[in-house]
Amino acid sequence: MSIIKKRNVNHRYEADIIRGITVISVVAMHTVGTITFVDTNNFWSIIQFMILLLLRYNRQTFIFITAFVLVYVYNKPNLNLINFWKKRTLGIIIPYIIWSIIYVALYIKNPSLYNYVYAIITGSAEYQLYYILLAIQLYILLPFFIKILNKLKDKVFITLLSLGIFQFLLMSYTYFFLKVNNTNYKFVLRLTHIQYRFILFYLVYIFLGGFFALYVNDIEKEFKKNYFKFILFFILSTLVLLLSYYIEILVFHLPIAIASSFDQPLVISYSLSLIFILYKISLSISKNKIHLLKKINKSLVKFFLIVSEAAFGIYLIHPIILNMVSSNIMFPIYKYNNIPYIGGIIIILGWMLTVLISLSIVLLIMQIPYLNILVGKYSKYDKRERRKNEILDTQI
Repeated sequence: MSIIKKRNVNHRYEADIIRGITVISVVAMHTVGTITFVDTNNFWSIIQFMILLLLRYNRQTFIFITAFVLVYVYNKPNLNLINFWKKRTLGIIIPYIIWSIIYVALYIKNPSLYNYVYAIITGSAEYQLYYILLAIQLYILLPFFIKILNKLKDKVFITLLSLGIFQFLLMSYTYFFLKVNNTNYKFVLRLTHIQYRFILFYLVYIFLGGFFALYVNDIEKEFKKNYFKFILFFILSTLVLLLSYYIEILVFHLPIAIASSFDQPLVISYSLSLIFILYKISLSISKNKIHLLKKINKSLVKFFLIVSEAAFGIYLIHPIILNMVSSNIMFPIYKYNNIPYIGGIIIILGWMLTVLISLSIVLLIMQIPYLNILVGKYSKYDKRERRKNEILDTQI
């Protein structure tokens, strides 16, 4: 496939495809949430929050693919930390600071210096920016993480099992004892914000990504032999998650927003199983092994590679676009057609528009020298020169 031949033969294209799929599903999750909070129909609210729960794998997949790419690229004895941090600063930290300032200026009337500093430190300028803080924590710990990973490379199963149990117990404690049984809304909200931003709640996904990078060729062979087992794991974990969701709502009468939250402990097994499935699907697409898609596979790969290149920019900018789409298109239509299935159609329409508009804007910004730092692609060169002199790898 020509689009792949033009690129590094050692590049893991499945990582690009996973990143592209995940950023699109992030927009889907936020779009579903937009309509959900104005829907007053109880039955359809349960269905919509169920969809929201099934989209909760996004942050876990992002942190997995971040660890995978970092270890795959930087697992070397002569890691140049100065060069590494130069790339992260230009490609991640500066765009994050700029967009934090933009969002504070947009949403806070007469913001003070404190508002800007607090938003940058806490990742609270907009709802999706917390993830950048997670990535920065991983960047800081990368040299230590790689050393630990290499020491544990012969103990993959016991390491992941131990981390999975630890994370399940930790999330069970915060979910059942600190959130479900607490009537202090402000405390629950504060706890959720801490969990969003603390790398301790994502360790199993980080180590999974690291081990995938160390044993990527062996894992590919394992998928060929045991793909059915991975599918079965995914089906069972999904069914258990949904069963738990409905029991919590219908039997224990928990608030629907809590029952569908990201720290629902069973999200761990569901997310892990979905990561395996996504990786296998992405691997098959990148290697042109899905026979039913032979005729369109080249276009499919090209689309996901383009989305992957723009993923960071889409992640940063899409709340603004979604707000415009929902205010001017989704809400006005829904207001006069308050029918559940119409709401579903509006969600799909809003999601597609948000993705396409965000992608188009990011691709345009990427071509503008200096301004392209807004989407993590800083370069003073024009498009042709930039292809020859790629100065940044901003895949996070």
